[in-house]
Amino acid sequence: VNERNGQDGDTPLANAVRTGGLDMVKALLQHFPDTHDLTMTFGPRRSSYLHLAVLGNAVEVVRAIGDKEPSLRRVKDREGETPRQYCNSLRHCEAIRHYFDHLPSDPR
Repeated sequence: VNERNGQDGDTPLANAVRTGGLDMVKALLQHFPDTHDLTMTFGPRRSSYLHLAVLGNAVEVVRAIGDKEPSLRRVKDREGETPRQYCNSLRHCEAIRHYFDHLPSDPR
């Protein structure tokens, strides 16, 4: 579920997130034993799963990942940007912005 492949270093979950495959994302999230596995990063910017979902403008995927591990919304990429900051810089993600704005406080 969370094993990187040899060619591009992506995991099955990263591939599902990049393609916006909500059903596959949900199925893979059910198999994560610990949410710490969701803190992996990808690509030259070291983007998290939540960053990738925002970039793909996949509202339901953002919701699935954000609900599974709320602390990911604070994770910064190599440039110091959070998923919410990605959203702010994109013009097409009003629904994702609404999701971030209405998240309860993360107790961690």
